[in-house]
Amino acid sequence: MARLDWSAPTVINSKDKGKSNEKGKASSRPTFEVDLPDAKVGEADRNAQYRRILEDMGLWKVQIYEFSRLNMVYTLLSKRKLGWFVENGKVDGWDDPRFPTVQGIVRRGLKIEALVQFILGQRTSKNLNLMEWDKLWTINKKIIDLVCARHTAVLEEKRVILTLIDGLVKPFARIIPRHKKFQGKENHGNVTQLTGVLHLEGSVKTTKVKLTWLPEIEDLINLSLLDFGYLIAKKKAG
Repeated sequence: MARLDWSAPTVINSKDKGKSNEKGKASSRPTFEVDLPDAKVGEADRNAQYRRILEDMGLWKVQIYEFSRLNMVYTLLSKRKLGWFVENGKVDGWDDPRFPTVQGIVRRGLKIEALVQFILGQRTSKNLNLMEWDKLWTINKKIIDLVCARHTAVLEEKRVILTLIDGLVKPFARIIPRHKKFQGKENHGNVTQLTGVLHLEGSVKTTKVKLTWLPEIEDLINLSLLDFGYLIAKKKAG
């Protein structure tokens, strides 16, 4: 039996009610430090007890390195708290795109490669860390940018007619490579109709004023765009 100093911190939990093998009888159980001392990394006020138990039980010494948990803004990481949303029908399930589960963020569009890079890029710190999601999605964007197909769409309620005065009589289709990244400027105003000249040799890079347009043909399909926000409104969850 291990030699323990009874003046040391608690090593046994005893309850008259609650967890027990037989109904109505008391339950006495060792604390986690005694039960599994080789698997527990104690907190600051428990490190001395942890080392003492290892020494008295003749186990090997374990180097303890403390670090804080990684927290994300507008995010709950507790499985119990997340379970409340599932049980009360606030989300579709554990794979809801707003959930911080692997299935959830993958369903939202995250690549596993991006998640691995994000994890490997973290450093241990004892300071409380509240991180934005931007870094993870920036890594993901770099991965999918070269392979992700682009599609052109316009808002149905804000669309206007663009008339090409020298357009072709018959429509035709041309397959072009997936374009590189570019940054355009947004222009705001109340436009009701436009007139333009067809210039197929034009370049997105050299054109100063850019418009998103689609031909009015039967092949167009309706697209519903869903924007998933945060699950909770509080930036720092308790």
